[in-house]
Amino acid sequence: MPLVLWFEVVIKILFLKIIHPIQFTAIAIDPDTDIADSDLVHFNYYNDELKRLGFVKLTDFTAPSLLG
Repeated sequence: MPLVLWFEVVIKILFLKIIHPIQFTAIAIDPDTDIADSDLVHFNYYNDELKRLGFVKLTDFTAPSLLG
C-alpha cells in the first residue's frame, strides 16, 4: 500500500511540473479594425443588461492560439 501512495504522489508531482497554467492576455476592442464584422448594437445591449443585473467587468480575456 505505501508503494501505491508513493507512486501516486510522484505521478502527481510530474503532472504538475509538465502541465503549464493557461495564460490569458488582456485585449482592447477596436471596432474599426478588430471586430468590424460584429454586431456592436447587440454587444452593447447585452453588456448593459449584464451591468443592470449587477455584473462587474473585471477584465477582457483571450485564449492563446495553439500551434498546429
